[in-house]
Amino acid sequence: MLHTLDQIKALRLKYHLNQKQLADLAGVSQSLIAKIEAAKVDPSFTKAKQILDSLDRLHEEKEIKAKEL
Repeated sequence: MLHTLDQIKALRLKYHLNQKQLADLAGVSQSLIAKIEAAKVDPSFTKAKQILDSLDRLHEEKEIKAKEL
């Protein structure tokens, strides 16, 4: 699923994560997450990809599969 940087906070809250937890999952600092969410910094492509990939993995883990219904 394709996400943008301005969706990070909403997705983080959707999965009940604090900034530190998301940072740990993505391998970045908590302060970077805070700065991105506040639109105070544009992260490098690599860092943005790490964060968004982590959120995508959470989506895949939490998504209800047809066989589970």
